[in-house]
Amino acid sequence: MRDLFRRLRAWAGPEQIMRVITSMTEYFMSALCQVTYSLNEHTPTFEEYVRLRRYTGICHIVFTLVDVARGFELPGREWAGPAVRAPNTAAADVIDYANDVLGSRKEHIHGDDLVRSLPLVLAQQHGCSYAEGLRRAADVHDEAVRSFMALAATVRRDAGPELLRYLSGLEAWITAHFTWYEVTDRYRSHAEQVRWT
Repeated sequence: MRDLFRRLRAWAGPEQIMRVITSMTEYFMSALCQVTYSLNEHTPTFEEYVRLRRYTGICHIVFTLVDVARGFELPGREWAGPAVRAPNTAAADVIDYANDVLGSRKEHIHGDDLVRSLPLVLAQQHGCSYAEGLRRAADVHDEAVRSFMALAATVRRDAGPELLRYLSGLEAWITAHFTWYEVTDRYRSHAEQVRWT
């Protein structure tokens, strides 16, 4: 971590570094919550899952680096405002839900960290099979995509050039996640996973 922040200081301003530190703190705190759920064998409700997953999915850490990677800095007031916060949350939902759906085979077969699994949460909440929970999770994901697209279009109408660049970075991140999924070995064969989902 020390090495990461030492290198980050060459590219990022003090406010940008503080954003990374804050989001990492939120991630570690949410991981503690997740461990507590696991130790108590508690499957969260959908509402609990959504609040927790937005931070355990680490998207918010990565999103703090979008403007850094693109060579500019969003002003603090803009970063903290709804024109950035709302799209960040919506983009994190899209990526995290996609991960839960596309990674469902691995998690279901190996029993990996099921507390984080949207299909399991929905199956338990609705009293249905895991397969039906998976179908419901895909619907939740698709709705999240529509919500992000509508929100981004609304924010874009009044956005200045830096915010437009930032939104473009979020969209690139969403697209990159799906591209990564097609080539990664993390979930074994992509074709096999697609047949499962």
